[in-house]
Amino acid sequence: MISPSRPDTVLQLRIGPVASGASVLVDVSKVEEIKEQHRKLIGVDMELYGLFGAADEAPIPSPKAFVLKSVCDFADEHKDDEMQTYGAYTSAQTLKIFVEQYFVVRVGVPTISLPAL
Repeated sequence: MISPSRPDTVLQLRIGPVASGASVLVDVSKVEEIKEQHRKLIGVDMELYGLFGAADEAPIPSPKAFVLKSVCDFADEHKDDEMQTYGAYTSAQTLKIFVEQYFVVRVGVPTISLPAL
């Protein structure tokens, strides 16, 4: 098993809205413009657009989609793939904990049990 490199920072879990679209935003000013218009955004991502588009266009019964992902770069001139393995690992571990904590398996049929808000 590959042991992923770890960053020197403390991990943070953030839950919130993410903007997504069909094209890559190279111009940082466009990203800032989007963030100014939608102040509660926690991120801007390209890949989510395809996932939610496919779920929206799927025939009945339409699948419900949600995204859990680790940010391992800031999509800027310093972007590299150094933390990709660690990002994949942290996403998988977070999903594992979520499923173990909120999904109960009864007679082989998964049912969801969410905490009261």
